[in-house]
Amino acid sequence: MTDIYEQASDREDMDRNLAIEYHRKANKSLLPVGSCYFCDSILPDGVLFCTDNGKSECRDDYERVEKARERNGGKAI
Repeated sequence: MTDIYEQASDREDMDRNLAIEYHRKANKSLLPVGSCYFCDSILPDGVLFCTDNGKSECRDDYERVEKARERNGGKAI
């Protein structure tokens, strides 16, 4: 049986982990920065990723890398 201090510590850990997860998800929106988020090519205002003939390979690659990063606990692959 756990005592009140262990229960409080477990609750603190749970609350901290939930807060971290919330903030990671909340910061997902990207803002235009003048270059492609994947390959750093110069882009017109308001554009996030390169597009070549209607394809969006940079966006797809960026999303693939971000999903891999999430699976790895936020670490770069």
